[in-house]
Amino acid sequence: MDKDTLKITISDLPLNLVKYSYGTGVNFLVIHDSEDTGVQAALEYIKKNSGSLIDSQYGNTRNFKFLCEDKAHETDPNSIYTRSGIYSGLVKYSAWQQTAANHLEVTARSILKFYAPEKNGYIFTLHNNLDSGFNILSYLPGNGLEQAASEVHVNPDMDPDDLIFVTRKEHFEHLKARNINVVLQSEDAPNDGSLSIYAMYMDIPYI
Repeated sequence: MDKDTLKITISDLPLNLVKYSYGTGVNFLVIHDSEDTGVQAALEYIKKNSGSLIDSQYGNTRNFKFLCEDKAHETDPNSIYTRSGIYSGLVKYSAWQQTAANHLEVTARSILKFYAPEKNGYIFTLHNNLDSGFNILSYLPGNGLEQAASEVHVNPDMDPDDLIFVTRKEHFEHLKARNINVVLQSEDAPNDGSLSIYAMYMDIPYI
């Protein structure tokens, strides 16, 4: 196994992007440091099948928390890939500040450069969620995330926590045909600064 680390600093917060590689294959990205289940699953997969994983390490928490100009700031790491998302994330969790936003914009560019989605031809992220969190049903009409989805396929025999979120219709149809819980992102999905929104704007397939 090869290991490479990119060290980033978000004001006073150290962020290490640790890349584990077993030859060439699928390239995974985990962006929340609290989601270790996804990390372990990816490591097991690439060890058997080749590929790589970039693991974001910044203190075993979900959100970025940092001081900037003597003020505490916090945001979701999956909200920093558009300026609109950076603004809404800072406002949601702490407060808007231009210098803090600049740090986050530079961080997003560094993560993308290290992962290299244009070279890969896709963005493949891994997440894990709690039973009390969102699931496939959250994207159905009348529920909280309905605006993010244009189509949803639910397999009632699958755990609703297990789902795949995609931005390409052909990927949705491929997974639907195999009766896997899958969501197709809407072209009108709210600009929350997530990697799936970035991927859609840049015309890069996202899974």
